[in-house]
Amino acid sequence: MSAAEAADPDTPVERLLELAGQFPAAFCANPALPILHYEFPQLPARFARDSLGCLLRYDKTPLSFLQWVVASGDAYGVEAALLHQNLATTLPSDDTLIEKAFSLRLEMPEPDAELIASIRILLLAKSLPDWLATPLASIQTLQMGSPRTNVAPLDEDLATELTALQSDPIRLAEHPSVAVRLAAAQDPTTPATTLVVLADDPNVQVQRALAGNPTTPISILDRFIADRSAYNRRTRQELAANPSASVAQLKALI
Repeated sequence: MSAAEAADPDTPVERLLELAGQFPAAFCANPALPILHYEFPQLPARFARDSLGCLLRYDKTPLSFLQWVVASGDAYGVEAALLHQNLATTLPSDDTLIEKAFSLRLEMPEPDAELIASIRILLLAKSLPDWLATPLASIQTLQMGSPRTNVAPLDEDLATELTALQSDPIRLAEHPSVAVRLAAAQDPTTPATTLVVLADDPNVQVQRALAGNPTTPISILDRFIADRSAYNRRTRQELAANPSASVAQLKALI
């Protein structure tokens, strides 16, 4: 019934705002959208962020709605809509909206997870627009699909100990040396059973290394995605650059 409501042109506006994120396909098919655009030009700014995010992660969100979001001026909405593949490839390279929305973010030394994930979705869809190619080329810290956590090499004794412990995930997870646990968390040859145990490590560097490891189990990556706390910000950045992150996981980061 709720999906039918989201597609019904007679559904009250406030109810549509509640349903849009839950039923993006039905909402985007609602024939009343052009009328709402005319009557409520600032309507996208009234969406809850989670609800608007669901609409902006939906592959088939109409170009007209994306343009409506951009015109509404909401900071989060503008950036997410401009990076949606249905709008990004239609913008001319000299569009002033691009400069307004991205000039500062693309120059940040640590681009956030949302930006990295959005750009990787465009890359995976082979639809990266020309206007993003040049600024991205100059960002040294934005290593798409490459591990971003730097781990100092272990000394010979610790390296030998790490090798011996690879088959004993419990002992490895309890090793007193953070360097050993960190090296194991980043190593793509570490057994999945060990990576699962390391996911409960209290050290945030270990968690970040796991998030960027291309062999970390999907269930662990999903756990990091679900944590939107400020404490987990860098971990989500690592995950956004993980070459094994699926399109669905990247969309969940936005």
